[in-house]
Order: sequence, then C-alpha cells, then structure tokens
Amino acid sequence: MSRMRVYELAKEIDMDSRILVARLIENGINVKNYMTMLDEEAVEKARAYFRSKQGLAE
Repeated sequence: MSRMRVYELAKEIDMDSRILVARLIENGINVKNYMTMLDEEAVEKARAYFRSKQGLAE
C-alpha cells in the first residue's frame, strides 16, 4: 500500500482521526486534517510509532 488517508490509518489502528492528526503533527508529519493523504514513508513511520506505544502498554 503506497498512500493512505489519515482517517484510514486511524481506523486501522483503532484511534479517533482527530487524535491521530494531533499525534502526527507532534511527530513531525505534515497533516492538515483527516483527509490528508500520507505517503508510504509517513504511514510506515506512524505504524511503527503506534506499534511501539501499544507494545509498551500491553
């Protein structure tokens, strides 16, 4: 999968899209809203970040 919208990624990781937008901005990924297209690099960076956060919580 090469590109993905923020709301699609939010659904995949079971997170509200507004919260995801805020987290992406905090992590230096340039997004404006839930409809922003993320490139493959940004998607993988976000997935890795949230996998590590979920792993710590479990």
